Parts: sequence; structure tokens; C-alpha cells
Amino acid sequence: MCYTPASSLVSFTASLIGCAILYTYSKSLAAFLLFVSLMQLYDYILWHNQTKNATNAFVTRLAMITNHLQPLVLALAIVALDKKRVGPITRWLLPVYTIVAVVYSIYAWFGIDYTLVTESSRGSLFWAWNYQGGYIAVGMYTMFLLTLCVLAYEHYERPINWIFVICIVLSFLFGSIYFKGRTEGRFWCWTAGFIPLILVVLIVVLRKV
Repeated sequence: MCYTPASSLVSFTASLIGCAILYTYSKSLAAFLLFVSLMQLYDYILWHNQTKNATNAFVTRLAMITNHLQPLVLALAIVALDKKRVGPITRWLLPVYTIVAVVYSIYAWFGIDYTLVTESSRGSLFWAWNYQGGYIAVGMYTMFLLTLCVLAYEHYERPINWIFVICIVLSFLFGSIYFKGRTEGRFWCWTAGFIPLILVVLIVVLRKV
């Protein structure tokens, strides 16, 4: 599959449509997944700025911050839109993730410059912030995935919580395995653009069962 500005736009558009429908079933999920879809909008801008210019540098750092804020935005959406209190595991995990994300983001801020197509990314944009510090990055994104899964599991009714967890994990594994060596985190966000539509279909089917 060829990844181009058009593919980023398709993912973003699919997410917009899916989130608009999903909002009637879950406000917090729709708001969170709409926030995630911003990554594809950033990708679209970056595809059209494939030189070392100020726009590329600015959007690169904006994308990194947006990426790392995703678990916090999900927690905020749950509290603000669903009027729920955070669960017991989330209560201690979220502060830990926040500390790790802040420290890693500061570290990565000084290690990244532009988002370009590189030889190692094999025709796709290389999200350099996903790979700063080797094992430090592994710990950061393990915490990222764990926090999202705990938030999903603790704050949504069954079976929606399990469906959401499975969507998160499977889309991440798909990005990690199928797109290995081509900026796995970027392709997680690409596949995540279609999760709203998947969730809508599954919710409608389950409610009719």
C-alpha cells in the first residue's frame, strides 16, 4: 500500500465521519478519536512540506505533543463528557504516564528537527520522536499503550470496553508488525482513523443482538 498525502486525507476524513456518528453513542470516545485523527491532518501538512522549513519543524513538534497527549485527552473526555470519575488503576497509572511523557517529550524535543521521508522509513514519513533514546522510547510507548488500554477497560461498559481495548491493541500490532521499520507509531495512528467506524458498526450490531 502506498502512503501519500491522499491516504492521510482519507484516514482523517473517515475518522471525521465515524466520530460524528459515534458521538451519538459515546461522546468521550468520539472526542478522543477525533483528537487522534489530528495526526493524519499533521501528516497531510508534512507531506506538502518535505523540505527543512519552518512549517515542517513547527508541525513536527506539534504532532509529537499531540501524540503524547492522547491518553490524557481520553481521561479528560471521560471525566468532562461522560461525567465519570477515574477508576482505581487509572488513578495511579495516569500520573505515572504523565511524568514519563513529560520527561520523554522534553528529551525528544531536543532530539528531533524535521519529519521527512527517509531511507529507513521506506517511502513513508519518519516520526523521529518515536525513536529517541532507544529503550527509553520503548518504555514510553509501552506506558502509552498500557494507559490507553486501562482507560478503555475501566471506563466503558462491557463489551464496549473489551472491543475498544482489542481495537487499540490490534491496530497497534498491525502497525508494528506489518509496517515494521516504517515508523510503526505513525501507522498505528493511520489505522486508528478507522476505529470510529468499526466501533459504530459493532455497537449497532451488539445492541440488536
